[in-house]
Amino acid sequence: MDDPKVIYYILGGIGIVGIIIYLVLKYEKNRSEALKNFALNLGFSFLKSFEPEGEILDFKIFQKGHSKKAYNLLEGNRGSHVYKIFDYRYRVGGGQNSSAQLQTIGFIHLNNVNLPHFIMGTESLFQKFVDKLGFKDIDFENYKEFSDHYYLKGENEAEIRNVFKPYILEYFRSKQIKETIEAKGNSIIFYKLRKRIKPDQLNKFIESFSEIVNIFDR
Repeated sequence: MDDPKVIYYILGGIGIVGIIIYLVLKYEKNRSEALKNFALNLGFSFLKSFEPEGEILDFKIFQKGHSKKAYNLLEGNRGSHVYKIFDYRYRVGGGQNSSAQLQTIGFIHLNNVNLPHFIMGTESLFQKFVDKLGFKDIDFENYKEFSDHYYLKGENEAEIRNVFKPYILEYFRSKQIKETIEAKGNSIIFYKLRKRIKPDQLNKFIESFSEIVNIFDR
């Protein structure tokens, strides 16, 4: 420690870490403010921090990882439905191999539906590999384009097939959405895995979610 260069390197490293922390905190503060303003303009309420509870915790994404945190909650009516839109973070791994997973999640409780538990997302090379190991997703022979673009899994294939009627398959085939949808009973969540939605794109996110809700709530 007698070498001044070593001290300079240490102080420089501390300074760089301090700058990164400052920039991250500033970004998060600005994001919260932008989301709060968006919520108020939309007529929604806003909470900077909250604890998910009840049926929402049954969804698979809330059973992953550790150090979980839900925050930046926007809640309000759109049509006849009450929407919750919020940021969600959890960590996977530990120590130097730990990484944070962040996404914006939409959640809705419906009164007049009882959907079988299913999860649906964009088909990927990884998903195709998993299928080869025997974990086959639900395909529709007459809607190959839908089956090529999406994976669809659930506990009761017959009930899921009954829900995914031709007009629903055609809707998703034409939209080619990239978000993940999970439904269970009278609840649906909607999110893009490991991606938070920017405030200026949030209206489009809510519009897409609202369309999907209306498709299943018939």
